[in-house]
Amino acid sequence: MTLMLTSTIAHLPHKPGVYLFSDARGNIMYVGKARDLRKRVSSYFQRTNQFDAAKREMVAEIASLATIVTPTEHDALILEATQIKRHQPRFNVMLRDDRSFLTVRINRDEPYPSVEFVRRAKPRQGTRIFGPYTSARDIRQSLRLLKRLLPYRTCGQGADDPCFDARLGRCAGHDLGPHSREQYRAIIAGVMDFLDGRTEPVLAIAKQRMEEASHNRHFELAAKLRDQIRALEHLTSHQVVVGKPNEERDVVGLARAKSQTAVAVLRIRGGRIIDSRTFLLTARADEASTVVIQSFLDQYYLQTEDRPREVVVRIPPAETPAIEEEMPGILHVSQRGRGRELVAMADENAAVFLERKQREAASDAERGRRATEALMVALHLPKRPERIETYDVSNIQGTNPVGSMVVFTKGLPDKAAYRKFSVKSVPGSDDFAMLAEVLRRRVKNRDWPLPDLFVIDGGKGQLSAVMAVLDEAGVKTPTIGLAKREEEVFRPGHRGSLKLPPESEALLLLERMRDEAHRFAIGFYRGKHERATVRSILDEIPGIGPKTKKLLLQTFGSTAGIRRASDAELEQLVGARKREILREHL
Repeated sequence: MTLMLTSTIAHLPHKPGVYLFSDARGNIMYVGKARDLRKRVSSYFQRTNQFDAAKREMVAEIASLATIVTPTEHDALILEATQIKRHQPRFNVMLRDDRSFLTVRINRDEPYPSVEFVRRAKPRQGTRIFGPYTSARDIRQSLRLLKRLLPYRTCGQGADDPCFDARLGRCAGHDLGPHSREQYRAIIAGVMDFLDGRTEPVLAIAKQRMEEASHNRHFELAAKLRDQIRALEHLTSHQVVVGKPNEERDVVGLARAKSQTAVAVLRIRGGRIIDSRTFLLTARADEASTVVIQSFLDQYYLQTEDRPREVVVRIPPAETPAIEEEMPGILHVSQRGRGRELVAMADENAAVFLERKQREAASDAERGRRATEALMVALHLPKRPERIETYDVSNIQGTNPVGSMVVFTKGLPDKAAYRKFSVKSVPGSDDFAMLAEVLRRRVKNRDWPLPDLFVIDGGKGQLSAVMAVLDEAGVKTPTIGLAKREEEVFRPGHRGSLKLPPESEALLLLERMRDEAHRFAIGFYRGKHERATVRSILDEIPGIGPKTKKLLLQTFGSTAGIRRASDAELEQLVGARKREILREHL
């Protein structure tokens, strides 16, 4: 350890926060959280003989560190997750990005709470978040069926503006008469019971309605309710009884194979297994399983408010996870009896999931290998293109122009290497000049490895503009243009175009990369355009200054998000007066 590092550690505060270890090249290797920064960071250099191989290797490479002090340890946990996602440190265990997982959000502070499907939901006061659900199809099917019994609100219209479903009796989330708010609260309570795994109250309500309809000789309605009850019972019939009726547990299983790790969470509610959630983690092969389990528990329970009374694991975590500190006694290490059987079941779920993912990865890898070999032959490249970069630009009448760079490694998308560019120097709609700026900025960045092939979305003109930039920079990487109209391939120094067979693996790979670059550019453009539009709308509201505008956009994301926010949320963020101003203008 250097004198500079020793001095830095000696002056760290005894406060909670996040620490970041970097190597000699300045690359962040590890991000961690601490209740006491000085004690935690010092511990890495005091007992290295007790560490596993991965941690010893990391400590040996530490050249510098940075810290961020936070008000509480919980704030440190949240910041740690953000920093891990941002820097992707190689010594951290990382839960795969949760963007693919669906959650259900219910804002209880609203007069008539709506039930929303959202991804990457942020916990807010007064809001219940259920999930994440690894099978979007299953949860959508369940709630679609539930809506027939409990007509909850899914629209964004105001309480005094009944939606189309409300007029048909399929949405009770509006001011439809006396006591409608109390009646709707009972509906939402039933929905939350159902999402918590307690299906009996929902079935009891449905059976009572069926009996009332039959008693009142509304036989058609009674038959419809009977069918809905049967469908709901069928949907939940696969739930295995494994405990007492009031038992609420999450059972966590683990499976590992080299650098691949899978975790399964069996959710037990009301004594039944209602769901099995499976996740892939990125962890070094020599990382201890105790560290993997601890990291998973911290990340998973940071993302969900759906917490049971008990979390059961087979492997004790390396350190006390955050959920145990928040809810003492919730964590149980089970190595015997019924708990052990459940953990074995969770382990098996994780192993099956991991095997499936390995098969899929092997199949994808083989497809990518064949496609890149076909591309090498078709384009007469000197070697198989391991890394391919594809570029596109997007704008409407020259406004908010953007560029995208997508990277395929060994024929497969490498999303961590994707990059976005805001075009700065090109006035108007000049695709040639915009592509030239994007490529000029790209080749100046020496931290990104040069690809084996550049692919430009466009024909001769776009390719010529890019080649001028590459020639000026002395970059000799093979480069082609792919024109949309007839999928023609243009190459520097060739008069005519090359037409690949329509079903060839080489053309399919080029089309996939071009379409991905277009999707990525369009998504970036739309986000940028929407933010500019939102800013212009907020700029026109009197009494809403730059700081308030920034705070609103950071918290709610868009004008639609601001409109959906409850009065309590807005008032807590900007105060009562500005909340009234926003309601008046939005």
